[in-house]
Order: sequence, then structure tokens, then C-alpha cells
Amino acid sequence: MQNKYLYLLGLAAITSFTSCDKDEPAAPSNEEEVITTLTISLKDSANAAAPALVFAYKDLDGAGGNAPTVDNITLAPNKTYLATITLADDTKTPSADITAEVKKEQNEHQFFYFVTGLGLKSRYATTDFDTNVPSKPVGLAPIFKTGANGAGILRVLLKHQPGIKKDITDVAGDETKGDTDVDVTFNFSIN
Repeated sequence: MQNKYLYLLGLAAITSFTSCDKDEPAAPSNEEEVITTLTISLKDSANAAAPALVFAYKDLDGAGGNAPTVDNITLAPNKTYLATITLADDTKTPSADITAEVKKEQNEHQFFYFVTGLGLKSRYATTDFDTNVPSKPVGLAPIFKTGANGAGILRVLLKHQPGIKKDITDVAGDETKGDTDVDVTFNFSIN
């Protein structure tokens, strides 16, 4: 009888230690960034003394509210521009620098640039790569090259891709993986 009592007491103790606690908080998830402002600063690679050309997208009240303000990009023909992309959350006071967060989580983010029209080409710079896949860009510092006069649309897409292994080569469809942090369309003209 005493062995049976000790057995039941031991079984109760084991069960209480291995059962799940329903009040245990869930692991924190990685929240998506709130991006209200995307700025493109362009420097003429042949003229370091020239001021940067700055173009911005702002959607201060978020999706579904007032329409965002989007600058039209006007560039000179036959130039190479070194770009810097900055991101901000202007719903906070002071404004939150989301660029630093994207740099910190560079292995989980990638920018994609799509050009429709004539006179502008984009490529990734060799300065900001994913540390897990060194040949895969983050895209915070693209290079834009202008041709002769032209016009069109530049789409800037930032994807948040936690847990998604980036391919070593650019593969069509990479831009469909993960969640969209920002998707901005600029009109451009080259003249």
C-alpha cells in the first residue's frame, strides 16, 4: 500500500512539472516596421561637390487615409547616380529611423527596384550585402544610370523576409517572398 501511495505521489509530481502553463506568455514576434517616409538621395558620381538630389514618398496617416505625397524624380541624361535610401516612421515623436532597423536586420530584408519606361536603369551597389548570402544585396545603396531623354516609373519595394533563405542569384519571384514593408511608385523623367 505504501509503494502504491509513493508511486501516485511521484506520478503527480512528474505531471505537474511537465504540464504546460497556460499563462506563459508567447515568444515575442518580430513586428513589421511602420514606414511613413521613404527618401531617395542621389549623388552624381562624377561631381562629388554637387548637392544631392532628394526625392521623397510620405504617407503620414498610413494606408487607407489621405493619399501619400510622392515627389516626381527629374534627372539629367547620361549620368550615374549613387543613391542612398532612408526610411522613417513619422508617427512617432521624435521620428523613428527605420533605416537603422533594416540595416540591423539586413539578412531579413531586401529592396527590389523595377523600372518601366525609357532612360533609367538600376543596379545594386556592392556596399550592402546580406551577411548570410554575401552575393545577395539588401539594396539600401542602389546605383541609377540615366540614358538619353526618357520618362517612366520607378517602383521601390522593400520585403521583410525573416526565415526565408535568399537565393545566391537574383531569381524572378524573390520579390513575392515575405511581407511587404513598403511599396512606392515614383514618376521619373530624364531631360
